[in-house]
Amino acid sequence: MNRADRKTAIATSFMAVFAAVAFSQSQTAFDPGKTYPVEALMEDLKTLWDVLEEGHGGLDRYTPADALKKGFVAAGDSLTGPSTEFDFYSMLLPLVAGIKDGHTRLMLSPAAGAYLDAQPVFLPFGLRFFKDKAYVFRNLSSDAGIKDGAELLAIDGTPMRDVVPALLALLPSDAGIRTSGLRRLEYPAAFGRLLALRFGRRETRRISFRPFRGAEIAEITIPCITAADIVRLLPERYPATAERRPAYELSFEGATAVLTIRVFGDDLDKAKPRFPEFLEETFRSLEEKGTPNLIIDLRGNGGGFDVTGHPNRGLQTPQKPRFAGRVAILIDGGSFSTTGETTSLFHYHKKAVFFGEECGSGYYGSTSGFMVTATLPNTRIQIRVPLVLCRMAVDSYPKDRGIVPDFPVTPAIEDLLACRDPVMARALLFLEKGR
Repeated sequence: MNRADRKTAIATSFMAVFAAVAFSQSQTAFDPGKTYPVEALMEDLKTLWDVLEEGHGGLDRYTPADALKKGFVAAGDSLTGPSTEFDFYSMLLPLVAGIKDGHTRLMLSPAAGAYLDAQPVFLPFGLRFFKDKAYVFRNLSSDAGIKDGAELLAIDGTPMRDVVPALLALLPSDAGIRTSGLRRLEYPAAFGRLLALRFGRRETRRISFRPFRGAEIAEITIPCITAADIVRLLPERYPATAERRPAYELSFEGATAVLTIRVFGDDLDKAKPRFPEFLEETFRSLEEKGTPNLIIDLRGNGGGFDVTGHPNRGLQTPQKPRFAGRVAILIDGGSFSTTGETTSLFHYHKKAVFFGEECGSGYYGSTSGFMVTATLPNTRIQIRVPLVLCRMAVDSYPKDRGIVPDFPVTPAIEDLLACRDPVMARALLFLEKGR
């Protein structure tokens, strides 16, 4: 059996064995105090390793398999007594994060996840991280006195310089790229879940913060909220977050075209052209206009997947119409998966200049494509396993990095609050003025 057939067989086996348990588990009441004996936890730990070793397409891409195995053995040695699902899950998270693959995801059992989301233990803020500092960017709390732009300094006495690394250690990201983890922590639900798991499920939090453009540090205790509250309050207080933006669009800043691609795939609006048709129309328009400069904005683009033309794609022939002018690409930690693969080719062949922050995807490709979800037999914790190892035809770049921009540009919190885009402004200046 070849590797492709083997992966297909693994996927079929995983789905057949594990797919049914999630529904039945979600229908039962969850007891957060329930503990599992050591024998059951050891069985789940072994199953998790076996599933990853057998099915993961790029298990040792960044961390040697023997090093990962040692971590699992050490975790098993630490299991000296019964444990709850939450505690066991918290122990497993850094083991999975150690794979350094952003497509691999460990999830609580459906019942435990639903229970946690229903508890008022989520920090009532959306945060933004800049230069190792955390800022309140969406205030979902009952205290209107905390204004957007406040710097969050500590939570329950723990400085944010310690909180953030502790949470990042629980998040898988390609090559361990920090910008990727930070952008994921900016989702209020993601930050809230990890905070509750790592620092305790508390219904109030004591926070220290410095008001926006203020000097004196304030400290208050605030009630936490549920995941459902986050979903409700975000569009209520910040209507722009509920606006659906097109998957792709073309605009112009003077003589410079700006091609924004938020996802590699067709727009949900069926009245819009499909993505390949949009690209053809775009480049035909640029050719007809004689457009000299092009900015491709890929910030926050989590990727997409298409196996058209397989096997293994091979050498691709440039298509017409084509753009022969100067190209700038905007990237950040949210540029992931297919976005990383696209940008690494631009970078390797020196077809563009990059602006923003380190790309959230590894330079040499991703482990993604077809993914299956397996359920551990006792706790019912779930693991999503990517089966396809994608290798880009590039070299001469650090293995454990995403693209580091030619022009690193980090916005300040003042820029966000004023709706300024210094990354775009810097790229425009470079293309139009040559500096």
